[in-house]
Amino acid sequence: ANRHGHNWKITVYCRGEKLNSLGILVDFRDIKKAVSFFDHKYLNDLFPEDENPTAENLARRICESITYCYKVKVIEQEGSICEYVKD
Repeated sequence: ANRHGHNWKITVYCRGEKLNSLGILVDFRDIKKAVSFFDHKYLNDLFPEDENPTAENLARRICESITYCYKVKVIEQEGSICEYVKD
C-alpha cells in the first residue's frame, strides 16, 4: 500500500438533556483528545487488522469514543463526505 495523508475536516455532534454545573455538556478537550488520537498517525496501525481505516470507520470510532456524541461527519474533500450516526 502507498502511504499518503489526508486533510480531513471532522465535525462532532453531541446532544444531551442536562448540562453540568458549569453549563457544559461535553468538554471540548475530550473531543479534541478523541480526534487528535488519529491526527498525523498511520491509520492502519490504529485499526484492527480486519477493519479498513476508511473515513466511515474513522467517524464511527470517534463517535463511539465521545460521551453524548451521536454523529460525526468526515469531509475528505469537496464532494467526498460521510456521516456516522448512532442508532
